[in-house]
Amino acid sequence: MAKRRTQERGYIESIEGQLTIWDVQITKKPAPVTKTEELITKNKVKDTEEVNFVTEMQGKVIDKYKNSSGLNRIIRYCGGGVGIELNSGNGFRTIYINSKGKEEFEFSKKSAVLPMDQILYYKDLLETNDFQQEKLKDLQKKLKPQNIIMRKGDENIIIELEHKVISIIPKGWVLEFQECKAIYTEDEVIKEPKEVIDIEAMRKSIKVGDWVETTHGNRKITGEIYRVYGPDNMTLNIIFDNGTKHTAISRLCVLRRIS
Repeated sequence: MAKRRTQERGYIESIEGQLTIWDVQITKKPAPVTKTEELITKNKVKDTEEVNFVTEMQGKVIDKYKNSSGLNRIIRYCGGGVGIELNSGNGFRTIYINSKGKEEFEFSKKSAVLPMDQILYYKDLLETNDFQQEKLKDLQKKLKPQNIIMRKGDENIIIELEHKVISIIPKGWVLEFQECKAIYTEDEVIKEPKEVIDIEAMRKSIKVGDWVETTHGNRKITGEIYRVYGPDNMTLNIIFDNGTKHTAISRLCVLRRIS
């Protein structure tokens, strides 16, 4: 396991092979200068301090992009920089803005987000996947989380413990951050963290008449199961869009049972 010392946050621990993703220099926060009211929401670092600022020059760059139809997220990194994440058609690109407001570099993918980063703006709610939910279930058996956090606009699951923060990223990797504080709002805390849905058991148990949320192509749909068939009853016919449409899906596509 690789470790490195930051200036003020202690050790950041990472599984081998993941260090380059999170190789972010953490520095002291600059004094707040201005706010961009439309984009910045108040977030809490645990329950102690509020963070809701960017520098004046960063605010000017944000103003340039905030009305772009391709804007996906704006992230204030714990090191003081800002990431402008844009939809580029077949993927994403992220522009890094330093504290002086300079567009320093860009990369052709979505931005990695640390628990200590602040999501200032997001276009869509992001969902976690089965890998993360299974890893969360395993960790809950071993640990006693203070909080489990699913932030709006963040694909990661955050587990808050007494002296460290754990982030479960979409690939199912578990990253640990010692003596760090996650940034989140109270409504992003899962109120009953021990009640984790067993997705595999849920998918096996759904039957005709159940209402479910499922993926269908590139969208999510909610509908009623009206037929079950195929080898091991793995194929479900779903009626959706107020009964105007129907489709066949696999049980593996079901995200949750509604009723």
